[in-house]
Amino acid sequence: MTLAVGGREMPASAARAPDVPKLKLKVPYLVWRDGRPRWVPGPALRAKGAKGADLKSAEGAWLGLEAAIEAARKLNAEMADARPLTPKPAARGASVVDLVEDYMRSDDFSRLAATTQDTARSKLRAIKFRPARHGEPETRELFGLSPARAIGKPEAKAFFEHCRKTRGLVSARHIIMLVSAAWKWGSTSTTWRLTGENPCHKLNLPTADARIRVAIEAEIRALDGAAEALGLWSVVDAVYLALFSGQRQTDVLLLADPFGSNRSAADRAAAGEPIRLRQKKTGAVVAVFCAPPLVARLAQMEERRRARAVVRDELLVDERSGAPFVSRSQFDKRWREVRDLAIAGDAARGLEPCPSLNTLTFRDLRDTAVTWLFRAGANYPEIGSITGHSPATIITILKHYLLIDETDARRANDKLTAWLAAQGMRL
Repeated sequence: MTLAVGGREMPASAARAPDVPKLKLKVPYLVWRDGRPRWVPGPALRAKGAKGADLKSAEGAWLGLEAAIEAARKLNAEMADARPLTPKPAARGASVVDLVEDYMRSDDFSRLAATTQDTARSKLRAIKFRPARHGEPETRELFGLSPARAIGKPEAKAFFEHCRKTRGLVSARHIIMLVSAAWKWGSTSTTWRLTGENPCHKLNLPTADARIRVAIEAEIRALDGAAEALGLWSVVDAVYLALFSGQRQTDVLLLADPFGSNRSAADRAAAGEPIRLRQKKTGAVVAVFCAPPLVARLAQMEERRRARAVVRDELLVDERSGAPFVSRSQFDKRWREVRDLAIAGDAARGLEPCPSLNTLTFRDLRDTAVTWLFRAGANYPEIGSITGHSPATIITILKHYLLIDETDARRANDKLTAWLAAQGMRL
């Protein structure tokens, strides 16, 4: 038998010659190095679990050419129908899920705001399980099972894209933020001692468009009418508190009376004194001077409290349970009930339908408060002093909250026109 090497014929026995370091054959994955045959699978076969092998006889002798070709073809045939390997889960205490769970048991996590902790707990499930289809059992997310020390930016970015397609952009960003926070904690943990760059940093993730939704007077009146009809006055009480304080929903629900005073909030508001509250998320104490609509609403709230002999400090009390709202979900249920009636209307109760409320959420009231303050001429520091935002971030936040429309454009043009006239320019 002869082999074609370098354009010349040579005996197969000469394949061991020093001047022939490597011989390439037309059999997939079979290579000949220094007279020794070896099967070297490519990436596709390695993904199925294939590993390179020396082609030897049972006695350990190197196979000849024909035997090596036959052995290589047999190996190729065996791997042709093989399925890709399923990544093996990391050992207990080493996976991404383990890292996140350890972080959520840490002191760092316990110091976060309650709402932030609740969001993190809801996102942990997304790291553990794939979205379950109807009637099918849940399956584990391979990313969550992967060794935490082995993930890099490509794996984090791929998992983000997977979550974005299955759970939406906003949820996907929250999930990656949770993994990032856990990694950051792990880098200072004596148990984990993670090293290297955080794989969730600088992934160039897309951001959702800023959602600006400002309520209008007709919508507030429709909500008020629906709440009156249902006997759920506390829902619109919360609406007024949010509109004229610019506070987050959690802070509105927890607002207590009194705060450092034995006088009611209604009495202090009527006297022009502020209502002070401590923000749950930031711990900052802010003072809210009440606009006339809120002063009137607080007076109505005080009358209802006295009529029902309410002795709780919290301003907002669920009429049906007689207790404060213990969770956002409890309040959200009442909010949806009032809003749904306001949307549909009820001729028998004299309620006109208000379909535009279909797009309004309670969170939009914070946007509305900031926008109304800006429309009224309040500057950035003044708005921040009410909402509790730091001066350093107020401008960035307003990019989300302010709705720029023709009113601002007209006012800006009027100022430019007046300035040109004052300068005496003739252009």
